[in-house]
Amino acid sequence: MMSQHAGEIVGYVKEYSAKQVKLVKLDLAERISKITSGLALMMVAFVLLLFILLLLSIAAGIYLGEVWGSYALSFLFLSGFYLIVGILLFVFKKSLVINPILEVVINEMMKQDEE
Repeated sequence: MMSQHAGEIVGYVKEYSAKQVKLVKLDLAERISKITSGLALMMVAFVLLLFILLLLSIAAGIYLGEVWGSYALSFLFLSGFYLIVGILLFVFKKSLVINPILEVVINEMMKQDEE
């Protein structure tokens, strides 16, 4: 009688453990899919922003070329401007790029734990 109850308890513990492992896997899959979809959305927005920036740069180059009388000088000026922006981004990449992305990922992971 006692061994039968012990066997049932062991069976329940195995079933509970298997369901807990499955629950953890599903939770992890949900978190990863939310983070991945968020990053994909950010990448699409970034590419769209690059196209807009490209078209605005061409317009600014043409406008400055007409004002200054030299298209080469205006596009050289814009290239120098973007070089300075690129150097600043490289120098401050941790505070401007890496930390905000890590914060989004960590907040998403922690938000799931609070729910």
